[in-house]
Amino acid sequence: MSKQFYKIKVFYETGDSFGSNDKETILEPEWEKLDVAKENLKRIKTHYKIYQRLDHHNYSWDKEKRFDEKKLPDYVIYDKKNNWLNLKLLLDNGNEMQIYVGWCGYFERLYGADIIIKEDEEMSFQI
Repeated sequence: MSKQFYKIKVFYETGDSFGSNDKETILEPEWEKLDVAKENLKRIKTHYKIYQRLDHHNYSWDKEKRFDEKKLPDYVIYDKKNNWLNLKLLLDNGNEMQIYVGWCGYFERLYGADIIIKEDEEMSFQI
């Protein structure tokens, strides 16, 4: 019997000045522990809510909604140099891994994310 692994699939809109389209991506880390995957789902949601406070037209923090950087969760890292929020995901061993968040950008909008069971090559295929 093989072990079960979990992955996170993220759904978002992306595009450019000429149009937009829906996209989905499966994050690179995988987890054996479902509770760790659930924690990461919460981290993604919290990160995006904080990100939404950015003024997307000048890529600066909206003066009326300024936040105290020190009150950010420890997994949301504010990169002052690039005026960007980075995200750290929790790994099964307790370490964290910083990821690029492709669903944050001028033309992007996060729809949501799901925890999925990693496909077992012995149980499925696609042609």
